[in-house]
Amino acid sequence: MQVAMNISVQVEIQDALKRQIMSDELYSYFNLILCILIAMVSLAAVFVNAINIVIFWKIGVSDSITVCLFYLAVCDFCSTLLVTLCASLMLFYALNVPGSMNFPTYTFIATIAYALPLDIAATTTAYIAVQRGLCVAWPFLTRHAFTKNRSTIVLFIISLLMFGFWLPRAVTFRLVQVPGPTVNSSAMLTVDFLEIWTLFDRIYLISLKLILGYVQYIVMLLCAVAIAIGMKSSIRLKSTSSSSAPVSSSNRSGHEKPEIIEQSIASSNGNKEKIGIADSGTGSKAEKDKKSQQKGVKELQDYQAIQSLKLENFLCEALASSTIDFRFDAHWSDVKHKRILSFLLSKE
Repeated sequence: MQVAMNISVQVEIQDALKRQIMSDELYSYFNLILCILIAMVSLAAVFVNAINIVIFWKIGVSDSITVCLFYLAVCDFCSTLLVTLCASLMLFYALNVPGSMNFPTYTFIATIAYALPLDIAATTTAYIAVQRGLCVAWPFLTRHAFTKNRSTIVLFIISLLMFGFWLPRAVTFRLVQVPGPTVNSSAMLTVDFLEIWTLFDRIYLISLKLILGYVQYIVMLLCAVAIAIGMKSSIRLKSTSSSSAPVSSSNRSGHEKPEIIEQSIASSNGNKEKIGIADSGTGSKAEKDKKSQQKGVKELQDYQAIQSLKLENFLCEALASSTIDFRFDAHWSDVKHKRILSFLLSKE
């Protein structure tokens, strides 16, 4: 009885193995369509990354963020170019182009090479996220932390680490020729893996694709949260500064001084002809001059408050900017501006 049950189970397993999800002809059609789509998308990505490289090169790689973005564009260009190569080889193989018998082997080699720029690009993206998160969350503590030379060194170290994980996996196989499937066909090129390749492949997949991948996602998530909190604090500081600063209704824009300021300055200097205010006959002349001077001083204070508000608004916008590390030196060179900056830092 037990023997009959075992025989029936084996027959069912063999029948299941013989049944296919789809026919070989349908599979070849789906494979052809997939190769065409991948080739089109990756080719468009190659042109876009080439344009990015040219743009960054023309504007100049002069600071930390442009160095990282330029290097990221280069890595993306290399990876998308290799993806285009893989899709093209498999497309020619699916179309049974003469001489395409070894294209699957070439595709495997291109896939191994494609992993290196992809890993470097992913780690570089995480490093850019760290820069932006720290510059928004703590702008004045990290404004000089990320420089061009330091970012270049960091990118070089990232490339060395990725290359160190990638190299053992890339050199532990060899290409061998085997007889073709038919008598008259030429020899086929296949991949012969060494015994240690499995160990290196597991180390690569666990360390880079699993552990480092999760670390990169967590780091970028934390940086996104830091950016959101930093921008919220900047908006709160901006609204507080706007509500605390007195703004004259006659001169809210702050682009030019009001007429009464010139009159009050002329009145304080004794140039009574410039004021042009006629005596109405009520009160003494000294009281009118005093009231006019007080009004002029009030308008002057309102004007100075408007200018301070403009500086505070600039600070709030700079706090939310990801390029804060190289935008401040050109704006805070004046002594008065530095005093206002110190006051705002003490408020923060």
